[in-house]
Amino acid sequence: MRALFYSLKQENMQLKDKMITLSLSIVMVISFGFYFLGAHVDNIGAETLSGDLLSQRSTYQPTYKSSRLFPDAGSVTPRRVDITPVGSSTQGIVPDRISIPSIDVDTSIEDVGILPDGKMGVPDDGDQVGWFNRGPKPGAAGQAVMAGHVDDQNGPAIFYHLDELEKGDVVKVHNDQGDERIFRVTHKKVYPYDEKNIEEVFGPTSQSNLNLITCTGEFDRQAGTHRERLVVFTEEMTQ
Repeated sequence: MRALFYSLKQENMQLKDKMITLSLSIVMVISFGFYFLGAHVDNIGAETLSGDLLSQRSTYQPTYKSSRLFPDAGSVTPRRVDITPVGSSTQGIVPDRISIPSIDVDTSIEDVGILPDGKMGVPDDGDQVGWFNRGPKPGAAGQAVMAGHVDDQNGPAIFYHLDELEKGDVVKVHNDQGDERIFRVTHKKVYPYDEKNIEEVFGPTSQSNLNLITCTGEFDRQAGTHRERLVVFTEEMTQ
């Protein structure tokens, strides 16, 4: 009888050990899953502004454009202007055309998304601007993002003079129905091309913003791209 009791006790202890082991395994699997998911999302965000975001498509030797306005590009403090943002009730528009009168930009817009390697796509044509269609529409609450080349095999491209924009300059966006959203420049900032902290460019906000991106800085032949990215930040004007 005593032997039977001892045997049952041993089996009970083994069952408890198995239950504890199983519970720990489940916790580890769930924790690893969250870690992997978070790392994957962070990687997509980090790649969006780096690498081929606005890589040049030729051996054309670009002009070094950033030293004149940004003597210390890594520590530039953005300049701001007080502009009352619109409310978040509007749904925004699907952009078809963009105009920036102060730098003589007036061109069509094409949709770009995320490339298989996790980077933001760019327009094939150096004279066009690409709208990141995985983000907000211009005029909606959030940060709409558009990108254009600074140069290509033919020389200066659509955003060659983007660095000349100043606070208060106007950016107009239209859809194919003629609806218009008007933005004013608030500040601009230069980032290293491999910058990973891009929350202020693509992150959420309750305001209606439009951020314009192009390449700047010296051309790194080994990396095949410019060493910096210029971002011009704008907010929608109230009507």
